[in-house]
Amino acid sequence: SMARGVPAVGCNLLKSELFMNGWQASGVPVVGCNRGGIPSLINDGKTGFLFEPGDTEELAARVRCLVDDPPAARAMAAAARAEAERWGWEAATTRLREEQYVQAARNHRERQRDVRTLRQKIKRYRDSMFRGSRADVFAIFGNRAAEREAAALEEEERQLAGDIEALERKPTTRQLFGWLSARSPASLRLVTILLWPWRFLTAVMRKLRIALLPGS
Repeated sequence: SMARGVPAVGCNLLKSELFMNGWQASGVPVVGCNRGGIPSLINDGKTGFLFEPGDTEELAARVRCLVDDPPAARAMAAAARAEAERWGWEAATTRLREEQYVQAARNHRERQRDVRTLRQKIKRYRDSMFRGSRADVFAIFGNRAAEREAAALEEEERQLAGDIEALERKPTTRQLFGWLSARSPASLRLVTILLWPWRFLTAVMRKLRIALLPGS
């Protein structure tokens, strides 16, 4: 692929970071996965392109952009080569070991922390909906303590839903194989999706009872 100038794609974090320098030095436009130390090797849009792991549509679009626009691909390859020429192999491997692998390890720890936090918040959200639905049922029959508990849990669920949405937008919580990944919180998320209509219905019934029979 180097001889033909076909874009090189790097996804394996442990190997591709080293290959990136070789590809760039060979005048090949590089499309790299936005993980580990790879982002520190590619100036997105100038010396190559980055794509989010698991986003095959973005990857295909990046490669297609280079294939369909040879002048732009050649300009990007020249910029990548100029950047690579700043580093000899000894300097490049030193940089790889001392900077990029350290960054990759830091990114890995951040990813683990964010994925763990996401799973914990989804579990809390699921449990809160279970408890809230149960409290709703008691509140519908006039239990004032359950009414207060249901309202408090509803506020907690609203806060957790916002936290979960913010975490799911972070690149660190996106799984390379999406819902098929072993670390994906998909099963937990599915439970909350299935439970939400029942929680919504019981909450509406509780609020209707309060509106229609405020003093009872």
